[in-house]
Amino acid sequence: VYFLDNEDFFKRKATLEDADGKAFKDNPDRMIFFCKGVVETVKKFGWAPDIVHCHGWMTSLIPLYLKTAYKSEPLFQDAKIITSAYFNKVENIFSDDFISKASINDLEAEDLKSFKTEDGISLLSGALAFSDALIIGSEGFEDDATDNAEKEGKPTLEHQSPENYLSAYVNFYKSLLEKEETVS
Repeated sequence: VYFLDNEDFFKRKATLEDADGKAFKDNPDRMIFFCKGVVETVKKFGWAPDIVHCHGWMTSLIPLYLKTAYKSEPLFQDAKIITSAYFNKVENIFSDDFISKASINDLEAEDLKSFKTEDGISLLSGALAFSDALIIGSEGFEDDATDNAEKEGKPTLEHQSPENYLSAYVNFYKSLLEKEETVS
């Protein structure tokens, strides 16, 4: 287990919201730092992942970064990217300046267009645009972004009960890796 730390971003008593339940205003900056930090850490240690499984909004930029800013990095070229979708109430603090802040390593605003919808910023839409597969992580979760991923034919695993999820995830991972082997 490795920990990614930054005292300015993460040294506080609460993780995502203050005592009144309001999302911290620097959550977008914290997310960008975290996503780039994770990718750079994996790169530095030379780990070539078979699967990158992104859970929740805090990891929403990782699929984009791996498929654009790090697309020529050999470590990531064969990795399958899975995004798990959960209920999320944090997106309302993400404004249009998020697009320019998230444009790391010479990315352009155009590269992040999948994060922008008519209603503002959609972290899930952006993540799924660059993911190879989708897992529904919350029971009863419905979203236009997940509907679009399924329409595009991205493999999808529906929400699993606690007693079934481990075997279901392992089988889902295996199916993605086997699919890759048969294509190669």
